[in-house]
Amino acid sequence: MRIAVPDGYIVKRLPQPQIVDSRFGKFKLEYMDMGEFIQHSREFSVTAERIPADMMSYFLSFMDKIASADQEQIVFEKAI
Repeated sequence: MRIAVPDGYIVKRLPQPQIVDSRFGKFKLEYMDMGEFIQHSREFSVTAERIPADMMSYFLSFMDKIASADQEQIVFEKAI
């Protein structure tokens, strides 16, 4: 996905790349500053067909890491 950088602004901060790999699935997120736009890449797959009750807390931790990564923000700054 491409995110346009607003006219008159520059990218001050992008979220750090994230890779979360577990027995339940994989998540990869990255942003790249391409000047006039930001290239955003997100991959998510769940490989577990069933999650045993005793593994649910680990699965929820996996999902929490993904949710936290998705909440990271891009910061723009007015160009000088």
